[in-house]
Amino acid sequence: MKKKLLLVLMLLVAAAATMKAYDFEVDGIYYNINGTEVTVTFKGRYYYSEQTYSGDVIIPSTVSYNGTTYSVTSIGDYAFQGDNGLNSIVIPSSITSIGESAFTSINGLGSITVASDNPVYDSRDNCNAIIETATNTLIYGCRNTTFPNSVTSIGGAAFYGNTNLFRVTIPNTITSIGEAAFSGCDRLTSITVASDNPIYDSRDNCNAIIETLTNTLISGCNNTTIPSSVTSIGNAAFLGNRNMYSITIPNTITSIGNRAFSGCSNLSRITISESVTAIGSQAFSNCYKLTSIDIPNSVNTIGDQAFSYCTGLTSITIPNSVTTISDRLFYSCSGLTGIIIPNTVTSIGDFAFDGCSGLTSIDIPNSVNAIGIQAFSDCTGLTSITIPSSVDTIGDYAFYQCRNLTNVDIPNSDIPNSVTSIGNWAFYACWKLKSVTIGNSVTSIGDYAFYFCTSMTRLTIGESVTTIGNYAFDGCSNLTNIDIPNSVTTIGEYAFAGCWGLTSLTIGESVTAIGNCAFEGCSKLTSIDIPDSVTTIGDNAFWGCTSLTSIDIPNSVMNIGIEAFGKCTGLSSVICQALVPPVVTYFFSDSEIGLYEQTKLFVTAESLEAYRAHEEWGKFTHIVPFLGAGPGDINGDGNIAVSDVTNLIDQLLSGEELPAYADVNGDGVVTIKDVTDLIDMLLGGN
Repeated sequence: MKKKLLLVLMLLVAAAATMKAYDFEVDGIYYNINGTEVTVTFKGRYYYSEQTYSGDVIIPSTVSYNGTTYSVTSIGDYAFQGDNGLNSIVIPSSITSIGESAFTSINGLGSITVASDNPVYDSRDNCNAIIETATNTLIYGCRNTTFPNSVTSIGGAAFYGNTNLFRVTIPNTITSIGEAAFSGCDRLTSITVASDNPIYDSRDNCNAIIETLTNTLISGCNNTTIPSSVTSIGNAAFLGNRNMYSITIPNTITSIGNRAFSGCSNLSRITISESVTAIGSQAFSNCYKLTSIDIPNSVNTIGDQAFSYCTGLTSITIPNSVTTISDRLFYSCSGLTGIIIPNTVTSIGDFAFDGCSGLTSIDIPNSVNAIGIQAFSDCTGLTSITIPSSVDTIGDYAFYQCRNLTNVDIPNSDIPNSVTSIGNWAFYACWKLKSVTIGNSVTSIGDYAFYFCTSMTRLTIGESVTTIGNYAFDGCSNLTNIDIPNSVTTIGEYAFAGCWGLTSLTIGESVTAIGNCAFEGCSKLTSIDIPDSVTTIGDNAFWGCTSLTSIDIPNSVMNIGIEAFGKCTGLSSVICQALVPPVVTYFFSDSEIGLYEQTKLFVTAESLEAYRAHEEWGKFTHIVPFLGAGPGDINGDGNIAVSDVTNLIDQLLSGEELPAYADVNGDGVVTIKDVTDLIDMLLGGN
């Protein structure tokens, strides 16, 4: 009956995956409609799902579909990306907008022609390129491009991914080159800059483009050698160069830019000199063949995702100069088996080790005070971890699906600034987690925090926890007992649902609300003590607790949710101490009439008629008054004993009016049957 919404969402996602990206197709060209205009787009649901175009493509100025004529005014993002069968393209005068990466990674493209009367773009001097007229910027080129003298800049990613580009000569008119202009051109072996270019050079025949003023290498190729005069490697300088196998960074280099070597999938050896102080974001991401990297002590900053997807990386040492392990730093480094984190590190970023399935253990030093979101998510080989006392935050999904993790100790409050919160999904589906100790400094346990930790047999919840989140321990089927401390005020929805092995439960005296389905399906739970702090019992709170034989509802309870005790087929008695019948729609399921007949309802004598007259409570066949210690306390001394039997007999024989609580079996009259029922109660120990 739960989690139906998740199934619906999954079906919607599956349906969406089959949808097409375009609105219509005419003569092999795909379009999206925007009012009276259309945009040229790709065929598949995603631009990379299939090659859309091949041969010679001529884009028309107008196109007719279903009786309507549309103006073709734009080429959408990624429209022709990766269509390696494309030989030539003609762009009409109506096109005034070209989207991101529209012509990147097209190896076969040899001819680009823009209509001479196009107001925004041109391909002057038969250059085989698209030039933005107003800025004289070449925005997309091909393997046969020549640079007109009137062009002053090359746009970012202008030749990105063109693997049929072998050599490039940059004329002296070019004064601006965008980031990643020649990235992914992995057959490029020669780059030459005109000797009289005022902004760039390729000194010492280095086969690279160097920004003269800053001594920054901004674009390199397979045959690049880095001159000793260069001080930095720019962003995306060697991005996507799959034919680079090794490189030595000279000791003049102080910084390696963002994505500098990203996607160099065959790079297996790199030497970083002691002069480097900063490694940029994604600097070596997707360098699959790198097995080890020696980061020198001079490095104090390593950018986000710097080594993400380096799946061949087996070990790495982080120098003492580093204080932060940045977000996604080692994301999906599945071959990483060991790492040393120095005691200078104060934080482990979001997704830092996510997907490092080869890690079996990791030592987090006492200097660390924060473990980020999904920091160790899907580290399926991780068997043990010690969280130091310095950590005050465990982020959402921090150890999500660490399936081989067996024990977790979360520090206690006697240490300053210790863990105060366990994030949502933090230990979700850690199947082998057997023992969890939550220290006294923790105040909240997040939603799904230990969801489906099916091997957990021991749980200690610290005495400062105030909130247990939704689904926090749902599916922990081997937990046998839980002691919820007095500090807890809220138990979330499904918090302990599916804890099939749970036999006993103590709820702390500060809990005010038991969430919907909180103990749903706890089929071995035989007893539960609901404290008199509770005011609300949620929908289906104890649904399916088939081993419960009795329930004592304190006077504080004002609301009982729908089917709170549905399918509790073992119930024989319910004690409700509330003087005013609590609000309830269905105590049991509407189809469980038999449970209303089998279960005796014990209420205070003065509330007897109110319960019998109530629309829902009145469904109970036997509504029995109690006093003091409970049913059968005839003399009201707080104990049930043989004296109560003799007292009841005396009252029957006297013929005097009998008190309401003498109706032991709740059939509405006091007879000798009540005496025998009271004797049975004593003999049965109930």
